[in-house]
Amino acid sequence: MKNTNNDLSYLWTAEKANERALYDMWHDWSCRAIWDDDDKQEDTDEDSAHYIKCTVPDVETAKAYYEARHIRECVWGGTPSLLDREYSSKEVDEYWKKEKKYNKKHLDMRDQIFTGENGKKGLRDVCGKILIEPQFEDFPELYTCFERSNLIPVVLNGRYFLYNIREHKVLTKGYERIFRYFWAYMEYFVVVENGKKGILDGCDGTESTPIDLDEVYEMQDPDGAVPVLKDGKIGFLWGKTYTKPIFDETIIESEEYTRVLYNGKWGWIGSDGEFTTNKSKASFGSWYDYSK
Repeated sequence: MKNTNNDLSYLWTAEKANERALYDMWHDWSCRAIWDDDDKQEDTDEDSAHYIKCTVPDVETAKAYYEARHIRECVWGGTPSLLDREYSSKEVDEYWKKEKKYNKKHLDMRDQIFTGENGKKGLRDVCGKILIEPQFEDFPELYTCFERSNLIPVVLNGRYFLYNIREHKVLTKGYERIFRYFWAYMEYFVVVENGKKGILDGCDGTESTPIDLDEVYEMQDPDGAVPVLKDGKIGFLWGKTYTKPIFDETIIESEEYTRVLYNGKWGWIGSDGEFTTNKSKASFGSWYDYSK
């Protein structure tokens, strides 16, 4: 789709995509489809479809789910040594069916916020295991076990940080706000500071772009580039390569390289993030190697 006059308004902003993704995460689009015992999908009346809020499971159901998921992932993931015994293919299939039934019951496994004696907030999972000791003022975004990266935003002294749950440490300096960038092949977070935005790497929390952007937009497809806008010019982040906002117009196409207009010429972006009019050097905006 081609934009005109540097207008990327046909795209969702990263913030809008974040709001929708978080809502979908904690709600289920109920009655859209049902699954019978033969794993065949049957559509139901769309007029009866509606959102219902996911529910936190009881501890016994959560433990049963964890067991089923752990066994299936170890066998199918090639790490059976992590199990206490050998499981047959039939047993694994049974656990797979059990796990799917739990999912149908909206078993989201969300983390639970609790307040410690020091007045600070911590996180524990539905089985009661403490994930983060009470030390923060808030957890503005929580993700399901399927969606959550190792990092989540936390609030301390009114500032937002990224916290690594597995390593039990804060990775970033403080910002006015941090929210997750959804729909990307790689993990990203968007930060806000002094009215400007930027993008953080979702693995180590480093700044993937300067914090000087006017807007960050959603991607068109999981393999595409992240469009950004600054002073009326368009730029992109693709993987770990950042192209500064210097382009006047762009054509973003799914499964095709991103085209850009620079100094009156249409061209592409190479693997180094630089503008090129040579199509053979184009590699930015898609994982697909098109020769046309």
